[in-house]
Amino acid sequence: MREDQFRAWLEARRFEGQPLKTVGQRVNLVRRFERAMRELHLPFTDLDRAFDRDGMARVFEEFRALRNAAVAGHPIPAALGGETSNPAGKLANIRAAVGNYHQFRSGTGWNVLTELRDRFLVHNPGFESFTEPGEGSVVAERAYKEAASDKVRDAIGRIHDPVSLGRETFEILKSATPTGPLVRWQTQDAIAAHYPQALDDFYEVIGRLVASTNYAGDALGEAFTQFAEMKQAGITPLTIGEQANILFSALSMARPQESAPFKIKVMNRASNILLLTDIIDGAFEAESYWRFAELFEHIFATMRDDWNWQPRDWFDVQGFLWIALKYEFDDLDELDTMPGDELPIPLDRRHRAAPEPRNKNPMPSPTNLILYGPPGTGKTYTTAQEAVRLCGEVVPDNRDELMALYRSLQHKGRIGFVTFHQNFAYEDFVEGLRPVNDGSESETPTGFSLEPQDGIFKQMAEVAVSNRGRAVTTPPAIDRSQKVFKMSLGRSRASEDDAIYQDAIREGYVTLGWGGEIDWSDPRYDTWEGIKERWRQDHPDASGNDPNMSQMYTFRIAMEIGSLIVVSDGNRKFRAIGVVTGPYQFASGHNGEYNHRRAVRWLWHGESLPRERIYAKELSQVSAYRMNTRDLNWEGLEQTVASGGDAVATSGEPEPHVLIIDEINRANISKVFGELITLLEPDKRLGMPNALTVRLPYSKTEFGVPANLHIIGTMNTADRSIALLDTALRRRFTFREMAPDPSLLKTVEGIPLPALLTAINDRIEYLVDREHRIGHAFFIPCRSRADVDAVMRDKVIPLLQEYFFEDWSRIAAVVGPGFIAKGNLKPPPGMKDQSDRPTWSVRRIFPADAYASLVNGVEVTAESAGNDAADEPE
Repeated sequence: MREDQFRAWLEARRFEGQPLKTVGQRVNLVRRFERAMRELHLPFTDLDRAFDRDGMARVFEEFRALRNAAVAGHPIPAALGGETSNPAGKLANIRAAVGNYHQFRSGTGWNVLTELRDRFLVHNPGFESFTEPGEGSVVAERAYKEAASDKVRDAIGRIHDPVSLGRETFEILKSATPTGPLVRWQTQDAIAAHYPQALDDFYEVIGRLVASTNYAGDALGEAFTQFAEMKQAGITPLTIGEQANILFSALSMARPQESAPFKIKVMNRASNILLLTDIIDGAFEAESYWRFAELFEHIFATMRDDWNWQPRDWFDVQGFLWIALKYEFDDLDELDTMPGDELPIPLDRRHRAAPEPRNKNPMPSPTNLILYGPPGTGKTYTTAQEAVRLCGEVVPDNRDELMALYRSLQHKGRIGFVTFHQNFAYEDFVEGLRPVNDGSESETPTGFSLEPQDGIFKQMAEVAVSNRGRAVTTPPAIDRSQKVFKMSLGRSRASEDDAIYQDAIREGYVTLGWGGEIDWSDPRYDTWEGIKERWRQDHPDASGNDPNMSQMYTFRIAMEIGSLIVVSDGNRKFRAIGVVTGPYQFASGHNGEYNHRRAVRWLWHGESLPRERIYAKELSQVSAYRMNTRDLNWEGLEQTVASGGDAVATSGEPEPHVLIIDEINRANISKVFGELITLLEPDKRLGMPNALTVRLPYSKTEFGVPANLHIIGTMNTADRSIALLDTALRRRFTFREMAPDPSLLKTVEGIPLPALLTAINDRIEYLVDREHRIGHAFFIPCRSRADVDAVMRDKVIPLLQEYFFEDWSRIAAVVGPGFIAKGNLKPPPGMKDQSDRPTWSVRRIFPADAYASLVNGVEVTAESAGNDAADEPE
């Protein structure tokens, strides 16, 4: 950084005629951040380079990600200060200092906030600080809020019914001040008069909000969603302005450090003046609370650090804005709102990407469930039902409809499935080292290296954490008839090339590094022959598969307007999806590289996701090639765009995802889960009160389990008793027994299937244990005696053979002589001194009374054995 000039710029600033007292601190904070830029994997080595390459937006995006992590309970990177009791506050200070540096380079000042300060002081003569407020309106402005807050906190301690708590909270807000209530009584009266059946629901939303201990943004998001649903159901008084007024104001009574009384007109005006954007624009979105908190935190920091006003909480910030703005609405637009004049938050928000939403937890507790029971008890079917339900869908009664919905969610990446076995390991489940090509841009790469590859669990976690909620606007239609191309934008593991990707995303294009410095726009290059001829003018020895020709043909000719683009991140991940909107263009790139462009409308970009979500095959190193549509998962591609794309607005509440682990007890649980067993606990999930992350051993990245990823395991107790499971697993999962249910069966052609199953299981439990019983699912498809015979012969008896280790006497004890025939084996010649031995076989034809004898425990009559007697051993 330009330290001397920056220091001089800071020293030239004045507050009430005096120089700033924090010049050295601000310089040190900027210096610290520059040292941390490489550790943060930013594509710039210093702030001057970021500024010169229009990369400050990327810098402030990193601050947002760091702040979100700090709010979730994660420590800030060691290079920025490491462990601290207030990581969000420390980040805010560093961000403000970096903002100062951006303003220094931009040549802008802070006219907007200082003008608001001057307006505030006009109405509060004698004001020194919030602890010495003078005789203006500040004292009264705060007093009624404190009194109301005390009453609401007292109610929270006394009242445990959310409806009653919400009703009392609203009454407190309604009568907080005689000169103007914090909320409009007309809304309550209109609901009571015209929608009385909804009044308790209205109060319940408020009650649950003020009693919530969740992160404020999550608590508000859930309450706004419930109010929006009520409005959609016809409760018209709940306009978005009324929702914001009621919910922000109610939460501020319980948590004045995280919320404040809210009038949407005043708050949006303040946000527009200072941040160049509304806090709420038509609906509460994922980033609405983030903008609100950003605004209040930085005004609070400016009051505290620059003005020495000693603010106590956000009541003081709200009072400042209210007094500064409410008297002079008509001339607010006359304020100087140059793009650089935005608090110490110097982002021109009109030209930056919307902030990533926080990881949310729409369900109170993530589900960790194991369905256990003997074989044939319907665990697979119940798993499908449970997975669909956890995904927030209505579970169909019809089996075919259920499985169709299940498969649809699976194709979208919302449901994952894996089967454990004896050789399944941590490297398969979480991550492990796998060989990859050398990563060169050559069309025929040589050599390989070992690099971390994500397992199914990490893949599902990344997909779940990237989800930004259900689309609330219509997602762009994806034409499945169009060609789909994979594109590389720079080298994924080369940080210096990340600017190529960032520039392409920001400016809306894809670019190709092959093709040299030739402008291929001329129509004579519309054919392969034209491209080949031109390239060989300069390179006569070029072969037909030279990528400068083949890649240019793909990029310029094969790729059409309307074609879809998938931007890869290495061989196993992708990081953007777009649609081509323009023809080939020549644009000189840096150092003579990447001179060729196609305009693109980006449908989605974000944190890299596993390619399995959209493509069945591993991605190739080739820079540009057409993907095989037979291997494309169109549902997964559409889901990616619809749940957080650039071209669609989303609810902000991440959709639930489910990972199913079949036969969970067949693997070594401690070996497979490793250190992640701790992260499965509901309160240790990302976004939960005690969220934890671990540093993974191969990739060396921090990893946590998102709260919107549910886990369902199945366990066949005939293979392994629940008592033998790892204690750590048993403590972290809920176990639901799936026992045989004879009541689901009927009588088929005189065979009482419920009694038949009960008799078999009673005998198995007596001879072995209850965990080896037979499930009802074996007999559910039976529609005739022949079906029942086939189940007994081909499924039940072979299973009993396994249970009893070929001890046929015990098998016969379970099913009776109607199914098992016993004979005698004479000793071989020369062994006549030996006694006869029994021999057993399954009857070819089961006697007519075989089932009756099994159920009733009686011998089969000789007559009933019929012709089958001829098959019996002598």
